[in-house]
Amino acid sequence: MRKNIKLPQACVLRSRDDQEVEAFTFGSTLEIDTRDEVTVCYITSPVPILKLRSNHSTAEYIAEEIEATLTEYRARYHEHYAEIMARMEPVNFYVACLNELVERSKQMPHYHDQIHKEYSRWLSGEFGRSQLMGTLSEYNKSLVDLFESN
Repeated sequence: MRKNIKLPQACVLRSRDDQEVEAFTFGSTLEIDTRDEVTVCYITSPVPILKLRSNHSTAEYIAEEIEATLTEYRARYHEHYAEIMARMEPVNFYVACLNELVERSKQMPHYHDQIHKEYSRWLSGEFGRSQLMGTLSEYNKSLVDLFESN
């Protein structure tokens, strides 16, 4: 069975021995493969999946920034928010989030702690990588544009 999950969201992966991994997806496909007594779930995405609750708190900070941004959009588009998000493609949403995070980071005071330094490096790296791949030029819309066009 294959299911598209377009809504960006945190997800929890739990093994049969109760080990957990939390992640944040910008939209993905969930494939469930059941054979005999074993079920394997595959989550795939054309854009990064952020591993949360690790020693690498930059991913958590990024997910929190995106969730804070989405809270604003949820309030603004509350009646149609879920429908709009369900129509967004992960690549479009990811690039729009990068653009939004870059703009927000310009408004932030320049913190010198480790998390903010790693966040700035990650953002610069992702922005540069997306430009090299041509993603930004092909999908370069803001979140406002995406919400208005969906």
